[in-house]
Amino acid sequence: MPHSSRSGKKIFGSYSGPSLARMVQILDRLAANGHDTFIDRVGNRFGDPVSANVEEALRTSTLCLVYYSERYELRHACQFELMQALSADVREGGQMRTVVINPESSKAHVQPAVLKDQIYLTDDGGDADLARIIDEVERHLARLTGTYKGIDFSALPRMVGGRPGVAPKVRRYSAMWRLERALHAQRYRLTHQPTNGIAVLTGLRGVGKTTLADDYIMHFAHAYQVVIRVDLADATGPTAQSTLRDVVTEANNTLLTSKGHALVVIDSVPAGLPIGDFGAALDNVDVLLLIISEHTEYAALGQEVRLGGLTDDESMVLVHRLHPFDENGPEAEQVRELATAVDNHAMALSALARSATARRGLTTLTEHVGRVLDGTSDTMTKVAEIFVDRLDELDDEYQRATLRVLAACGPAAMPARQLRNLLSSLGMDQNRVLESVESLQTMLLVRQVGAAWQTHGLIRQAVRSHLDARTIDWIASTYAKHLVAVLRPGRAGHGEQDWNLLVRHARFLVEQPIVETITVNALLPLIARELRVDGRLGSAARYLDRLVAAGPGDPQIVLEAAADHYDVGEYEEVVTMTSRAFLSSSGRERVLLSCVHASTLDALGRFADAEPHWRAATDAATLNSLTEAERVKVRLRWIRGQRLRGVLKASAAALEELLTTPELRSSEDLRLLALIELAHIQLLTGAQNAARSNARQVLDHFAAKKQQHHAAAAEAEYVLATAQLQLQFTELKARPDRWVEAEARFLRLADELEEQYGARNAKVLACRVNADWALISHGQPKKALDSTAVLLPVVRERLGEHHPLVLREHYVRGLAHSQLGEIVEGADELGTAHRGQLTTLGIVHPETLRTQFELAIALKLRDHDGDNRRANVLLDEVWKHANHVTGWLDDLPWQAFFGATLVRWTPVRALRGIHRANHKHKW
Repeated sequence: MPHSSRSGKKIFGSYSGPSLARMVQILDRLAANGHDTFIDRVGNRFGDPVSANVEEALRTSTLCLVYYSERYELRHACQFELMQALSADVREGGQMRTVVINPESSKAHVQPAVLKDQIYLTDDGGDADLARIIDEVERHLARLTGTYKGIDFSALPRMVGGRPGVAPKVRRYSAMWRLERALHAQRYRLTHQPTNGIAVLTGLRGVGKTTLADDYIMHFAHAYQVVIRVDLADATGPTAQSTLRDVVTEANNTLLTSKGHALVVIDSVPAGLPIGDFGAALDNVDVLLLIISEHTEYAALGQEVRLGGLTDDESMVLVHRLHPFDENGPEAEQVRELATAVDNHAMALSALARSATARRGLTTLTEHVGRVLDGTSDTMTKVAEIFVDRLDELDDEYQRATLRVLAACGPAAMPARQLRNLLSSLGMDQNRVLESVESLQTMLLVRQVGAAWQTHGLIRQAVRSHLDARTIDWIASTYAKHLVAVLRPGRAGHGEQDWNLLVRHARFLVEQPIVETITVNALLPLIARELRVDGRLGSAARYLDRLVAAGPGDPQIVLEAAADHYDVGEYEEVVTMTSRAFLSSSGRERVLLSCVHASTLDALGRFADAEPHWRAATDAATLNSLTEAERVKVRLRWIRGQRLRGVLKASAAALEELLTTPELRSSEDLRLLALIELAHIQLLTGAQNAARSNARQVLDHFAAKKQQHHAAAAEAEYVLATAQLQLQFTELKARPDRWVEAEARFLRLADELEEQYGARNAKVLACRVNADWALISHGQPKKALDSTAVLLPVVRERLGEHHPLVLREHYVRGLAHSQLGEIVEGADELGTAHRGQLTTLGIVHPETLRTQFELAIALKLRDHDGDNRRANVLLDEVWKHANHVTGWLDDLPWQAFFGATLVRWTPVRALRGIHRANHKHKW
C-alpha cells in the first residue's frame, strides 16, 4: 500500500519478503522528505497476476529503489519487476531511473550487468547507512524528471507458449541477465572481462535453452537492428556450413544500411561442426552470436552460459501454473520434493505437473511424488527417454561403468577418490577414471561438484532403464557393503564434504530393497551416529527405530534411540521404548535407561512415577558402572528434574559447582547442557540478564558450527525468548517491544521445530503455549483467548490434564479474561490452573506461586462470599514462600509483599478502579 505524503517525486520500492522492515524504514524517511512512496506489502501468491496497482505505481514513479538481497535474485516476482524497470530505462535511451541497494558483502548475486556496473549503495542495517542511502537517493532524484515510460505488464504475457512439454511457463529472468551479460560484457569493462560478442548457451536436453532464447529476444529485441534465427537440428555438415555463412551475410548486409547490432541465434547446433565454420561471425564486432547446443565443445568460441535447472522459486511457480496447490499447505513441501528429485529440470517438472493434474481424483499428489522418488513413475520414464540416444552413443565401457556407479549411489555426488576406488574394485584401471568422467562432463552427462562427480536425476533414470538395471543393483549392493567398512572407523582421514556425501549415499542405499538386510542393519547405527554429530537428533532416532522395531537386540541401540527421542521432545516414544528394554538390559545400560526413563517422566509432569527410576539411576553402587562423562550426564538430567519440581536455588548451586569441574571444562557438549539448564533456573530467579548471556553462548557455539537446527540450540532459543517476557528486577522499566519480539521468536521456533518433529511434539507445543503467554504480556487478551481455545484441547489430549503446559494455558486464559474485565471467568480459569499446579508441582514452585498470586487478585476483584478472606490467605502463603523459591531479585516476592500488605487493606472499589484504568482499552 502506498504511503501518503505532502508532495515531491514518486519512489517505487522493490524488495524480497525478509527485507520489508528495512525497505519500509527507508521509504518512511523519504516520505518524510516530501516524496510519494509505494511498497507492495502483500506480495503475490503463486499463480496470481501482478496486481494493477503495482503496475500503475511503477508507471507513475520517477525512480525504482531496488533492495537487491541474495533472496531478491532468486524471487521470480522480484525479477519480473526489475525487468520491467530496466527495460523501460533502455527504451528511454539509457537514463537510469533504477537505484540499487546491495545489503550483501558481495555483488556476485547482482545479475544484470548494467546494475553490477553501477556504484550502488550498500547497507549494513545501521543508522549511518540509512542516512547515506537517503542522501544518495535524493541526489539521484534531483537529476530526474518525469516517470517511467511504456510500462505495460500485459504486453509481455507471463505464460509462454512454445514447444509442448519443453517450454517452461515462467520466465527465467536471472538466466536472461546472464545471457545479456555474456553478449554485451564489453560495454561494462570496469566490472566485467570483455567478451567477443559470442554467447554459447549449453545445457541438458529439455532444460529450456530454446525457450530462454525466445524470452531473451522478446525482452531485448529492441536493442538490435535485426534478429536472425536459424535451427540446425536437421542440418548435415555441408548444409550447416552454408547456413552459417548465409545468416551472417544477411546480418552484415542489414548493418550496411543502419547502425547498431545484429543478433544471430543458431539453435540446436549438433556435435562435430568445425570451429572454423563460425569464423565469419567473428569478423564484424557488431554481429553478436548466440549459439545454442547441448554439446560443450563450442564453449571456447565465446562466453559459455551453462543453463541448469530452474530456481526453487521458478519451479514452484511453474508447477503451480500447471497443477495449482496451496503454497502454505502440505502439498507445497511435496512439490519441493518433486522439484528436487528432477533437479528442477523444466521439461520434467512440466510433464510431472501436467500428469498430476490429469490424474487428480485418481491418485493423490503424495502418491504421484512417491512414484517419482522410488523410480516407478511412468511420466519420469517417458521424459528420461529423451536421453536414450545420448547413452546409445557411448562406446567406451569406462563411461558406461561410471554412469552405472553414479546411478547406483543415488542423487548425492560421489567423491572423486571414492569413484576411483569403487571402479577399481570392479576391475577398472584407476588411471582412466578421470579421463572417463571428463569426457562425460563434456557431453553434459555428469557435472563436477567441488571434488565430486554427479549425474542429473533424469540421466540416472535413463541409465537404469538402458544400461542394465541388474548390474546397477549389484553395484549398489556391493557399494553398501563397502560403505559399512568405510564409515565404521569414523571420519578421520576424510574431508568434511566427502564424508557428508558418503553418509548421504548410505541414507539412500538403506532405502533400496536390493540391499541385503544385514548390510542395512549395519549401516543404520552408523548413519544415526553421523546425524547425531551433525545435531539432527530426531533423524538419528528414526534410523535407530528401525532396528528397535525389528525385535530384541543391542540395548545400546535402544539407549541411543531413547536419548535422541528425549532430546527432541518425543517423550511417549521414550516411555514405550525404555519400558520394554528394561527386561533385556543390565549393568550400565540399565542405569542409563533408568535415567532417560526418569527424565522423560519428569518432562511429562509425572514426578511421582519418576522417583523409583531416579533411585535406580543415582544409586552410588550402580553409578560406579558408568564412565565419568556418563555420571555427569546423569547428574545434569537429575538437576533438570529438580528444576522442573521447583527446586531452584540448590539446583543452581549444583550447576555452578559442576561447571568448574574438569569433566565439564573438557567436554563442550556437557558444558553447553549445563549452561542451558542454569539459564532456565536464572529465568525463574530474577537473573534474566545472566540467562540471556548463557543462552547466547550456546546459540553462538552452534551458529559457528552451522548447527542452528541442533536440539540444544533450539532450547537456548526458547530460553532467550522466555527471557524477553520476564523483566529482571533491576531493569525497572518495561519493554513492550521485547514482548512482541518474544511472541515472534516463539512462533518462529515452533514452526521450525514442527517442520522437523510434527505439530504435536511437546517442544513445539511448549513454544506455542509461551507465544500465548507473550500475547498476554503485550496486551492482546482477545487474541490470546482465540489462540488458547484452539491450542488447549491439543495440549491436553497430547500431554494430559495435569501437565504443566496445560495448566499454563489455563493460567494464560485466566489472565486474558481478567484483562478483558471478565473477572468471574478469569478467577475460574486461574482456579483450575492453581488446583492442577498444587497437585502436579506443589506449593513451593514458582509457577504455582505466580498463579496463586494472580488468583488472589482475581478473588479480591470478584468479591463473592469469602473471596476476600481466601485471597488474603493465598497472598500470605505466596509471601511466605516466594523469597525462598525465587530469591529477592525476582519480582514475585515483591508482588507478594505488596499484595500481603497494601492490597490486603485496599477497598474493592479502589482495586476495581485501578484494574479498569489499566485494562479498559483492551475491552
